[in-house]
Amino acid sequence: MKVIAKPRGTGKTRELLTEAALNGGQILTINKRALQNKADAYGMPDVPILDWEDMMNDDYYINKPLYIHKADEVFQQLFKEDFELKLEGMSVLIGD
Repeated sequence: MKVIAKPRGTGKTRELLTEAALNGGQILTINKRALQNKADAYGMPDVPILDWEDMMNDDYYINKPLYIHKADEVFQQLFKEDFELKLEGMSVLIGD
């Protein structure tokens, strides 16, 4: 698993889109329209962009790798909507 952790404005979104494009992946995000606009602007309009509603409706590709854009916001949305909890922190293992 690749973890992209950099400050704001340093190309994380472009790097994630590129990674997904190169590996035939799809991206889960909380703002589907905004990320699709960025994908189009970066010349990667064919990368499937999903939101939580797509996941709940089984509207995704089971055989494509999944990448998560702004994972902290996606997790926050998941816990808030499904469990009514506010996510306050998490840890991530970098490397194998």
